[in-house]
Amino acid sequence: MKKGCFVTGIAVITVTIGVGSYIIKKYGSDFLNFGKEKVMDKAFEEFNEYLNKNINNNLQRDSIVAIIEDYKIKLKKDNFETAVKKFGRLIDEAKDIVSDKVIESNEIQKLKKLVTEDERRTKDRN
Repeated sequence: MKKGCFVTGIAVITVTIGVGSYIIKKYGSDFLNFGKEKVMDKAFEEFNEYLNKNINNNLQRDSIVAIIEDYKIKLKKDNFETAVKKFGRLIDEAKDIVSDKVIESNEIQKLKKLVTEDERRTKDRN
């Protein structure tokens, strides 16, 4: 290998690493926020399909969907890991409620309580 090729290769690699680190520092949070929204939207979409297959009562289904949608909007201000963990926990709890294909009002209240308790914990930390 010639000296010129080696020096050119080192220069290109150095510039590439520098540009990559600049882009990550400058726009990394935008990528994470975009990813967070996409992950939560996909999970919500799959849960909504699950609800449509398993629940016939539109009023109860709409109540659960409204609770989850409101919570999803509130989670947009959290960081990626926290938001995905909280949203996953809520979806899992909602799937447990829907698993018997009958949604009772006390189960909807339980879901609301889970959301409000989580909001209180977040406010207490701040």
